[in-house]
Amino acid sequence: MSNDDERDRIVGDFTAALNWAWRRAGQRSYRDAERQSKQLISGSERSNSSMQVLVLSTICRVMAGRRRSLPPWPWVLTLLTVLRETAERNGVPPDDLGTIARWKARHEAAQAALYELGRGTRPRHEPEPTALASDADEVIGLPWWQPYRAAVPDWFQTYLTLEPAANLIRAYETQYIPGLLQTEAYARATMRPDHEELPDELLELRVGLRMRRQRILDRPDGVKLWAIVDEAALRRRMGDAATMRQQIRHLIEMSESDSVAAVQVIPFTSSQGGHAAAGGPISLLRFREQEHGDMIYLEQPAGAIYLNGPADVGHYSLVLSRLAVEAYPPSTSIDFLRDLLTDT
Repeated sequence: MSNDDERDRIVGDFTAALNWAWRRAGQRSYRDAERQSKQLISGSERSNSSMQVLVLSTICRVMAGRRRSLPPWPWVLTLLTVLRETAERNGVPPDDLGTIARWKARHEAAQAALYELGRGTRPRHEPEPTALASDADEVIGLPWWQPYRAAVPDWFQTYLTLEPAANLIRAYETQYIPGLLQTEAYARATMRPDHEELPDELLELRVGLRMRRQRILDRPDGVKLWAIVDEAALRRRMGDAATMRQQIRHLIEMSESDSVAAVQVIPFTSSQGGHAAAGGPISLLRFREQEHGDMIYLEQPAGAIYLNGPADVGHYSLVLSRLAVEAYPPSTSIDFLRDLLTDT
């Protein structure tokens, strides 16, 4: 890993921890956080030089992971103070977010790691957990996927951090059922052919990560998923016939879930099909905060591309809309899945 990659990892881990605390506290609006910080400082004996105001644009850059440097401690302290007050109002014990002392220690550790990196000394990595946490939210100050770190490539970390913050995910898949809708057996079957050399323990860790991601569909205020699946993905057998039948039944059941906006199938007879999407999977993440622009995620065989420029987002939004028109309507798609289930 290059020094730049390592620096991004250190800053990214700290940013992911701040995002976790934000969600844990129940904070919703960046503007509310900015307003609260100004009230906090106006009523404090501290000077503005010792406690920075949470400027809206800075909040957006930091929390979206667009800042490549560690935010200064006074800024972090102000944010944590606002989040602790928000948590208390929402009935969440403030220390559930982590004490100020623990956050200060974490910030100092990140600073020290960056300092050593600048001197050419590679910082020691945190030890890997030996067992999966029952709920990653219990690991204070760490990204939720920390227990699965050994199974998380660097290029996937940003997506894992942002996915739980989305309120809408539009996904198009060409080869596989979307990960958020996979059964455990199907997920395991998709991973084994591409990773035959993988130890069973690491393979199970990857399967566990995929299953853990699906919890975002269980939250009352969770994400809405709009999935468009190519017929080829449904007819490509992964595992045995029982695995495929279970997967298709699960897809039908999930299509009736409140968290799934729609499941659509693009048939082989479509005039465009994968051509409209240039043959590859697409995910669009839309966030609750308008200050967070939409993000496009294009997964590659050995990496991923993240796009958030207006032109790119506009292009892929249009592609997804065209695919939705080419696909069967949701009701027809469910009928197709039921027919496919009887033929499998």
